[in-house]
Amino acid sequence: MRLIPRILLSILMVAAWPLAAKDAVPPSPAETFQLYIRTFLRFDTEAARTLQDAIEPRYGAGIVPKPEDVAAMAALVRSGGVPGFPTQAEVAGSGEDPVEKKIMQSMQLISAPLYDTFTSVACTVGDVTITSPGEPAEGKVATFAYTCLVPDVSRTHEAFQAAMNEPSPERMEAFANTYIAALKGPRNSRVEGTFTLSAATVDGPWYDPDRDFISVLYALQMAMVPFADLHEETEVAKVPPLTGVPICDVLIARHRACMTRRAPDALPVVEEMADELEQMSAFRDARDMTRHCKTLHLLLQTQWGPECFATP
Repeated sequence: MRLIPRILLSILMVAAWPLAAKDAVPPSPAETFQLYIRTFLRFDTEAARTLQDAIEPRYGAGIVPKPEDVAAMAALVRSGGVPGFPTQAEVAGSGEDPVEKKIMQSMQLISAPLYDTFTSVACTVGDVTITSPGEPAEGKVATFAYTCLVPDVSRTHEAFQAAMNEPSPERMEAFANTYIAALKGPRNSRVEGTFTLSAATVDGPWYDPDRDFISVLYALQMAMVPFADLHEETEVAKVPPLTGVPICDVLIARHRACMTRRAPDALPVVEEMADELEQMSAFRDARDMTRHCKTLHLLLQTQWGPECFATP
């Protein structure tokens, strides 16, 4: 059994966005990064509107979510808990098996504190370097380091492994209590990385044309919700080396096992995806494939439900 929360997925599936009044000064690279944080992690409609007003007049629509879409997604997530964990309705409809129901109830308890903690993550940006990548100038690129502080959940790994190896209401409740306590603890774990934004001119407006912000979301997810990767070494040994890239092969196995339980009619689509990844691996390097499959992992989770938490 496996917990794979999908809060990031729902955030990423929100449509697209754009900037502020014509005469306003566009946000700086650091300010733009914070606007992305506020929009994608906190469902902040004002941040979405600022981005939309700044970006859309210069680069066109569809780059960032509309404020109304952000508000709708916030309402959806808050009403149903964090996607990936059972909602109250799913718990109520989980059948008469008392063990299964108690396990799902413990999982459902985690969703609210995880949502509260995740949507209040704070990040800082280091010095910004602005360069022109082409000759003649093809626009500007702003590069900088970022640091986000999150709770340290490493001490929950042992309780999680115990609950996965021998699922029971008692073990799941012990994990849930340990994890919730960690989420409410001090934010002394650092998530660090580098990020780039693009602009047509040195003055901006700056934006993320390739949706690379997903890498920030993924890094935060792996720090706060690391459970999807805890068994990865074991899983790699079990799955066939279809692409030769461990994260891609494990993802295919997880998605195939999930759809077998949840939507058997969708298995032909799963096999098409597997074939495409196998073909892609023939001409893309392992680093590029790993990045692609991390993104795909987040997107596929939108199709997963409580019955897909088991390890393949």
